[in-house]
Amino acid sequence: MMRGKDVLEVACARGGGARYLAEVAGPRSYVATDYLESNLEICRRTHSPLENLEFRLVDASEIGDIFPAASFDFVLCVQAVTHFQDARKFVFGASQVLRPGGGLLMCDTFQRDKLQASPLRRGVRAGGRRDGRHQPSGARRGPLPHAVGSPRPRGAAGAAAAAARPQASGASAVAVGLSYLRLVLRKPTAP
Repeated sequence: MMRGKDVLEVACARGGGARYLAEVAGPRSYVATDYLESNLEICRRTHSPLENLEFRLVDASEIGDIFPAASFDFVLCVQAVTHFQDARKFVFGASQVLRPGGGLLMCDTFQRDKLQASPLRRGVRAGGRRDGRHQPSGARRGPLPHAVGSPRPRGAAGAAAAAARPQASGASAVAVGLSYLRLVLRKPTAP
């Protein structure tokens, strides 16, 4: 999937996943970013250098301003979106830096009430029981079926959400009030 592709990881933390994927998945380039210099120092100190791996200091909300348009085939963000001050700007930036046909993969734990109000909610139903009651604390369940759509843009806010087409997503119950969201978006190949 990543072999020979250009990958951007946003919020790489200490870089273990970035180092592993850069070596094993065979991307042409893998740029791992974080907004904390202290995390990047740990990355550089801990992981042996790879020719295709670069660690950079970049805030998630600035990726659209920092990187050239259409410069990556994949943008990954694992367990960080809920910590971003501006998740919408991150999604919009990701849509800018993705090449046509490129993919955005995000996964994170969300509080259900916040997920319901989130712009990331389109096409995703939060985990929980079908009758509306929540599962017991600590209960785990696989992906729930849901409709995957391609919403039409509505103003600037809708443009970011519509810039990438949902290909697969799901939410699983993790604990009372929480859902683990996995979202894969594909940028259209034609406008």
